[in-house]
Amino acid sequence: MGNSNSTPLTAPADVTGAALVVPENFPQTLAQLIAHCSETWGEDRGVIQIAQQGDELRIGYRSLHESAIQIAQALRAANITPGSLIAFQIDQPIPFFVSFWACMIGGYVAVPITTPPQYSDDNATVVRMRKAWELLGQPVFICNDDRVEPLRNYFSSLDSVAPQVFSVTQLNCASAVENPPLPEPEPDDLAVLFLTSGSTGVPKAVSQTHRSLITMALGTIQMNGFKDTDISLNWMPTDHVGSLSFLGILPLALGADQVHVDTSYVLRDPFRWLELLNRYRASIAWAPNFAFSLFLKQRDRVDESPWDLSCLWFLVNAGEAVSATTAHAFAGMLAPKGLPSTALRPAFGMSETCSGITWSKGFDFAAQEKTVSLGGPIPSARLKIVDEKSQTLPEGVVGRLLVSGPSVTKGYLNASDANKECFADQWLITGDLGYILRGELYITGREKEILIINGANLHCHEIEQSVESLPDCVTQTFTAACSVRAAESPSDELALFYVPLAHGSRSATETATLIRSKISESFGVRVTYLVPVDKQDIPKTEIGKIQRLKLKTLFEQDHFSQRTIQTGRNSASRTADRASVPTVGNERMLR
Repeated sequence: MGNSNSTPLTAPADVTGAALVVPENFPQTLAQLIAHCSETWGEDRGVIQIAQQGDELRIGYRSLHESAIQIAQALRAANITPGSLIAFQIDQPIPFFVSFWACMIGGYVAVPITTPPQYSDDNATVVRMRKAWELLGQPVFICNDDRVEPLRNYFSSLDSVAPQVFSVTQLNCASAVENPPLPEPEPDDLAVLFLTSGSTGVPKAVSQTHRSLITMALGTIQMNGFKDTDISLNWMPTDHVGSLSFLGILPLALGADQVHVDTSYVLRDPFRWLELLNRYRASIAWAPNFAFSLFLKQRDRVDESPWDLSCLWFLVNAGEAVSATTAHAFAGMLAPKGLPSTALRPAFGMSETCSGITWSKGFDFAAQEKTVSLGGPIPSARLKIVDEKSQTLPEGVVGRLLVSGPSVTKGYLNASDANKECFADQWLITGDLGYILRGELYITGREKEILIINGANLHCHEIEQSVESLPDCVTQTFTAACSVRAAESPSDELALFYVPLAHGSRSATETATLIRSKISESFGVRVTYLVPVDKQDIPKTEIGKIQRLKLKTLFEQDHFSQRTIQTGRNSASRTADRASVPTVGNERMLR
């Protein structure tokens, strides 16, 4: 850990946001929030869904509230007691939000879980879903209608305990002789569990309360000056913390319209995102850095379009490390379409902070820092940078990022070891490295070896173990997964180093094809660079630990250029599913 610039500063790297201003009589729970929004806005404001084929469906906040009450009462009538966990397998926005608000009204704990394309154990998303279900004590499922039987059949094939599964339609249409009374949740009651990627493949469950989620929404509104006339548009999966908290709950706190687009609809043609922003006059949106780079390759389509993006004044650049070069090019390309020069807003957040805990005031294209400012903390939040002994460092010095405040989780469910590791008094140890300069946060890296590719958090050792499980392909314990950034690349890409079996029966081409397919099928990302090497090329410590940082440095210095197989860059064109968005580890939405 060292100094980020040549002139050390003496101010401590410890910054607190402004005092939070809570409007008079503002709802204290999410159940009160949806009721308030229903009463205030009725059918005038609501949720718009753009389905997989582009069809539009709208539900007003009053109808959303009424449907949520119906589902909450149906769950009570089915003897699901308040406080129970409800696992979601819902990939359609309106059914998802109806079910979420039903949980808030009924006193249940919503557990959004990424939905796989199909249920089989050779899919990493399915394995994580099953492990999460086991970790959480085998909770009830709510699903899309078309997922009920496949989900039941999957668990049946495992000889597992059969989960209790309800469809959204079944609950919404249920009739009861009498409607059981619904509880009145308290502000500090558990509301949501966000699942993060665990180092052993078992997810951690981040607990968030009604109070923490409302505080994040109010702090973000206050800091950024959002108004009820704003319109948000989201195309990330709704189980993601950013989609649910930032672009799902926050619009209700405003009383604003919100648009949610099926992820695959945009991935099949990313320009649909810009067209929808124009069509719905969206003013608030976000996307990972890789999405911005996609448009730069087809600038002609932008130039020829009739779009007017002057409405889009708050466009969050998030989900993975922010590239100043990409952001500058993207902003310049869309400037003729009316995109305001201050629209791009780098930020930082995670599931543990209910989404964003810092927001920048706008991209500083004149700044010379290698890293990008992610802004200061929201009202009532606090950030500090410390050294290995937990002593606060001066501004401008790189160290470990700690955060605290009412929007920060109080801990992980059923994970005492993780709680001991990640919390120090009231502080959450984020695992990020960075520095604070003039009250604003800059992230420089991660303490642990986690890859962030297209916004998805991937553990190095999981990819390596997956490749080494292939029969007759590679030499064991000499496989290394690294994120690298080539000179011409706008974002980090996946490089896989491996030692082919000396006397294996497979050809070099066959081995490369199998590795590429294995990674794509198991983790939903494409390996951009395959690098077959010799044993002596894999640097290890004295105890045999692979030194990935050395490999990364050597690669970026073209040390392996003669042996590298470039398989193609990660982009939305490789698949039209949810693989290229942050669904494997949804915790690091903003970065």
